[in-house]
Amino acid sequence: MGRTFLICMLLLLPVYGRGQSSPDFRVWQSFYEIIKLQPEAQSAAFKKLQQYCIRNRITRDSTYTNLLFLYGSAENVQGRPEQAIRLLEESVLIASRNPQINPSQYLGKYHFYLGHYYQQTQSDEKALSHYQASLEISKKAIDKWGVPALACQAISHYYYQVQDYYRGLQYAELGYHYAQGKGDKLSMARNLYEKCIQLNELGEFERAATTMNELRGLASYFSTDFERGNYYKLRGDIALNHKEYPATTTLYIQAAEAYKRANQSEEVAGMYADLHYVSVLTCNTGDIQKYAKLAAALLGNPYYLSRFHNNVALDHIRKNETAEALGSLRQALQDLPIHFKPGDAFQNPSAAQIKALWQKDYPFTVLVDKAGLLLKKGYFAQSLKTYDLLDTLSDDMRREHLGSYTKLFWRARIRTMYEQAIECSYLLKDKDKAFFFLEKSRAVLLLDELNELAAASNLPASVLQEETQLKLQLRRLQNEQPQRLAMVIGMQDKLLAFIKKLEREYPAYYEHKYNDKVPALNLLQLYLQKNGQSFLSIFAGDKAVYVLVISPKKKYLRKVEITAYQSNIKDFALISSSKNGQNQHFEKYLQIAYQLYSALIRPFENILRSRIIVSAENQDIPFAALSRNVKEPAYLLNSYAFSYSYSARMLLKAGSHENQLERAGDYLGIAPVHFAAAGNAAPAGNAAVTEHLPPLSGSERAIRNNGKFFRFPDFLFGSEASKKNFQQRWSGYQTVQLIAHAAADSLKEEPEVYLADSALKLSDIRATASGNTQLVLLSACKTGIGKLRSGEGVYSLARGFISAGVPSVYTTLWAIEDQDAYGLSNLILENVKKGLPLDLALQKAQLTWIAKGDKLPFSWAGMVLTGKSDKLAVKGYTNGMAFIFGITFSILLLESCRFMIRRKKV
Repeated sequence: MGRTFLICMLLLLPVYGRGQSSPDFRVWQSFYEIIKLQPEAQSAAFKKLQQYCIRNRITRDSTYTNLLFLYGSAENVQGRPEQAIRLLEESVLIASRNPQINPSQYLGKYHFYLGHYYQQTQSDEKALSHYQASLEISKKAIDKWGVPALACQAISHYYYQVQDYYRGLQYAELGYHYAQGKGDKLSMARNLYEKCIQLNELGEFERAATTMNELRGLASYFSTDFERGNYYKLRGDIALNHKEYPATTTLYIQAAEAYKRANQSEEVAGMYADLHYVSVLTCNTGDIQKYAKLAAALLGNPYYLSRFHNNVALDHIRKNETAEALGSLRQALQDLPIHFKPGDAFQNPSAAQIKALWQKDYPFTVLVDKAGLLLKKGYFAQSLKTYDLLDTLSDDMRREHLGSYTKLFWRARIRTMYEQAIECSYLLKDKDKAFFFLEKSRAVLLLDELNELAAASNLPASVLQEETQLKLQLRRLQNEQPQRLAMVIGMQDKLLAFIKKLEREYPAYYEHKYNDKVPALNLLQLYLQKNGQSFLSIFAGDKAVYVLVISPKKKYLRKVEITAYQSNIKDFALISSSKNGQNQHFEKYLQIAYQLYSALIRPFENILRSRIIVSAENQDIPFAALSRNVKEPAYLLNSYAFSYSYSARMLLKAGSHENQLERAGDYLGIAPVHFAAAGNAAPAGNAAVTEHLPPLSGSERAIRNNGKFFRFPDFLFGSEASKKNFQQRWSGYQTVQLIAHAAADSLKEEPEVYLADSALKLSDIRATASGNTQLVLLSACKTGIGKLRSGEGVYSLARGFISAGVPSVYTTLWAIEDQDAYGLSNLILENVKKGLPLDLALQKAQLTWIAKGDKLPFSWAGMVLTGKSDKLAVKGYTNGMAFIFGITFSILLLESCRFMIRRKKV
């Protein structure tokens, strides 16, 4: 094995050329002689050759650096990667200092193998840095050995291991591109494999299947049975996601056979456990018994064993054997390396016991199935305790995992868990617990990838690196648990201390990434009492809709049938956003508006206040346009003022309208009027689509009219309304209004608003420390909507400003007509400057608009308020101005008194 490896390494060496001296030639000849030796003799021979080079001063060119490269490889084959690292580090240093006689492609090769050796010693961050250096160097040099493709594959797999699947996917695609350019079929296959596993984890099963079809034609190039086993398993996983069970079974059997040939008994046992699971899903009694025996005979891995017993429990649940199912679930928990010895089947491990595990998805799966079974069989109290444990477990997962793993895991499973927890609370009539779980279900808003990037933008690179290193070290220790349990607990304590430090020193980053606290219900009720409001929280699950209404004194929880709700929401949004649709189908519009009112508002009208805060994952329902009457319009706008919040926690933590007003400008109005063409990202291989945006000719006049309500308005018009100027100036004003085009439909990953020169994306809106801006008014189409991500809410521009610390944002839900937007914004700001709370200012503006004759909801209901609805603080003199005014007044008063005294004396 060692000799074969060194021969392969030798193939990566440069071809002998005329630039070498005679001593170099003898060195090169020695390379070929040494690799013929037995592995244990190679290191000594390379060391002797190194001494020869030092004596003859051959220590700077590629001959010597390649000697170190081969010497290091021999050390690694002998199980001494630390020595290999030392030699390769020296090789990199010499090649970097002498680029004229060490071509850059050699340096790229050295970096790649140095990364490989660091990875063997579990120094993941150092490995990544050398892989990245290898890629950057090799892609600019003559690529003799396909290093860029190798580096991309290694980087992609690193990101897969730390659960950052988006970045892993990008590198896999880049690696395939490099390999394809060289016609390297093996590297093409390996990068396609990485792409498939990333897509599969991302839940993009269709793209994974398409990529797998391409990989199928290259699979014969895989060089080992272990790789072929991985390939068949991945194909089986994709087939399982498509519920193609016969194909899944065939592929899993092929994977097991390949793993057998590779002597990977643990992987063979895992495949038998997977085949057992497929048998349970397909109710194939013969295969259930067959694969249960095969798996039980081989399983030694505690995680695989736990999964197997969980599958056995699912079979018992299918057969309605409750006691047997609970017994198998208890065994699945006992299998895990957590020292759990339950007294009965209802008992759960403690959170502390599970916390030591890295692969927490195994106990999570078992506990979800257990809680669901207990719920189904009427053991509500025991079920609720299990959901409490699952909630704690999801918090631990969030703190410890890297990349986007927790976010994706949330979409797939945690949100379903919270739906079941809310159902359990509903059956127990426990409204406080329902509020807790409903709020926790919204905590994933803080995992919004774009907002996390914004929060991290002001975080030093060293702090981010420390965070990553702590989590990687914890993961390695958890893998070795229980042998190193004490060290695991110590590292977890160290990570928690680091997170608390983030809370103190970098609160914006902490808020977005780690804060999952639910406010006390009595604090929310005090807030509602102060403002005379009610809180309407809606959770739309897969099986039901739960509506929780909280007033200052009362709470009410109701369950709504899901099918009619989903159909009504879809139709209502479609008709609401179309003027022609409302004109042509107004009777249908009223029917849906009445049905939604009946489901979401009418049951609670006896406890609702006249000002209602709506918190819902899908926040594009204009509640003001719901109707009390199915025959004629009786809009809720006439009785209620509505505002929206992503959650109670975000509402209570939002900035105050009193913050630092002495430093804020009054009003900044922005209107580009004319726009550069908007280039939309195109699919790979296609030309970019260029969208020519029409001018908004009345926007400058509308901004100037609104500026009249303020003492010292500032404006950005035309070319001055650029992205750079906006980013530099917006946070210095109390009120900001932007009139522009926007794109924020469900097809875009990231909404954007178009300025004079380019687009401002959601991720461009950065949190600021000033806290000056208290109100943003976005008079652009669809600024309150965007791509709806399950469990996360809507990726909207409004959300970007809220996350940046702005307490209140007026936005639009659909493409309302220009004159409607201009007129409504003028009425809103007029009411705001008169001292009305922001929700009442919007309500009065909309009522005024209707009174002027435009009663169609399309023209007025699309404008909504997100965030705090308090009055906007009246901006007076700054502290500095007040001080100067006071001194000046005192001097004038003193001089006046002296003048009067002199007159009396005269």
